[in-house]
Amino acid sequence: MVSRGVPQLKNIRLYFCDFGGSSQGVRSALKSPQLVEFLETNPHLKLEIYLKRNFPPYMSSTYVNGYVKDQPLRSLEPEVVIEWL
Repeated sequence: MVSRGVPQLKNIRLYFCDFGGSSQGVRSALKSPQLVEFLETNPHLKLEIYLKRNFPPYMSSTYVNGYVKDQPLRSLEPEVVIEWL
């Protein structure tokens, strides 16, 4: 989303578990070249990755106006995780 030439999405935080089965898609997406391509085409975004054991994976997005939106990423394929980004 862009308003008057200013991207509204400021940063994305990914939380995942390093051994949980529901985080497999997020772990695979972090290794994929599609993620690198996404970040290169969106240089204004700041991606933060956090390891949170024994919790299902989710994405937390912060916008310029301070709004924070959380999106669960439980048991998704890597392509779908990249699509949510």
